[in-house]
Amino acid sequence: FFFNFPHKNSRPYFSQQVNPASLLLALDRSILLTAYKEYFASDMCSVILMIFALLLQVIGSAADEGWQLASGTAGACFSATSFATGYEFNAPYAGEIIGAKLVYRSGEVNCGVGVREATYWGCDNYFLSELIKQDAAGNSVFYPTSSTDTVTTVNPMGCDNGCTVHSWLSDTYDSNSNEIILMDASTPYVVDESDIFSLQYSEGCCGVSTSDNAGEACADVYFYYSVDCSTLDLDTFLSSCS
Repeated sequence: FFFNFPHKNSRPYFSQQVNPASLLLALDRSILLTAYKEYFASDMCSVILMIFALLLQVIGSAADEGWQLASGTAGACFSATSFATGYEFNAPYAGEIIGAKLVYRSGEVNCGVGVREATYWGCDNYFLSELIKQDAAGNSVFYPTSSTDTVTTVNPMGCDNGCTVHSWLSDTYDSNSNEIILMDASTPYVVDESDIFSLQYSEGCCGVSTSDNAGEACADVYFYYSVDCSTLDLDTFLSSCS
């Protein structure tokens, strides 16, 4: 796949081979439209600078080892006292995901003010945070589950808001880990760009045992796709990642 911008004397002015799938993922439509207008306005210097900027975006996208940021630049927050709203996010693109990564940003949550220490993700050594998919037909927990890698214990609970995991333990992470990776290739999820997700704190989500709870914490959420669309040829990209 080539960009070929002709020189006024019909000699090739610029040619750069790029991965079209990576390009489609990285480019902003408004930037492409601007480049298109600049090209037909014969402002070739502006076009070249813009193409180099776009190529830098592609390089950055390819360096994330297959992880795709889902929660946007603002991140997603969850509350120890209530169902968290206003921080919902969508899947980066349609496809099949087999994992999620949570990267701590800010804040703390506490399940026992004055008795227990505040943590990033839970209560004492337990995690009370979970990633749910929100749906009018009923919310559901994506991660963690009993089959999620590194998860050793899952304590269930009943909850009208869909947070059916009260707490869980990991043999790799603790409730103050800066980064948590939750992989489960045995339970893939098919997602679409219109799907809505959020992070929740089980007790806050379900309105259970919140009288001594406090705090809010925020994180970046990444999805891991079973097929990394940024590495595909154009035909496969259009059939698998559109």
